[in-house]
Amino acid sequence: MIQGIREPGGFSLAEVLVSTFFLSLFAAMLFQFNRAVLSSVRLQETCGEAQETARVAIDVMTRELRSSGYSGRGLPLVGLRIATSEHVELQADLNGDGDTDDANEVVGYAYDAERAALVRSTGNAPPQPMLDHVPDGGFLLHYRDGNNLQLPDDLDAAARARVHQVEISLRVVYPNPNPGQSAPVIVRQHGVVQLRNAAP
Repeated sequence: MIQGIREPGGFSLAEVLVSTFFLSLFAAMLFQFNRAVLSSVRLQETCGEAQETARVAIDVMTRELRSSGYSGRGLPLVGLRIATSEHVELQADLNGDGDTDDANEVVGYAYDAERAALVRSTGNAPPQPMLDHVPDGGFLLHYRDGNNLQLPDDLDAAARARVHQVEISLRVVYPNPNPGQSAPVIVRQHGVVQLRNAAP
């Protein structure tokens, strides 16, 4: 009885080539997918950071502006010492000693074009960066009186005494975190502050 000869098992060259092609195609698709996910995550992280830092800056400014003009003795005190479109300086007699010479009783916010930053100062101390990545025109202030009428951007002493509301506009521009993508991350925040201690 003659037994059949069995051919050795395995894959043909054509099968190996086809398998290699599809494996390479799958790897390329997986790489592109992972790169897209990583780019999206980087972008979301940058957006989140920009939004959070801008929101914190608005919150801090709002809290301090609301206390401007406060006098522990109940004496009349104009809350704003400087009021322009890119610079505001406020004062309050927090401890009721009749002056504004103590720590944190005079606070200023201004745009520093050289640093491209919003800076904060207290008393006579030099200003410190509070928010980076602020472009020219990215920090703007507008003032309204008790009748909700907008006042000029550079207020004199009489006009500062009439301010009841301060509008804050912030814009931060972060570079795109993804290589090869030039579109920046732009975040805008806006706040409206009612001055609680403004003269009626």
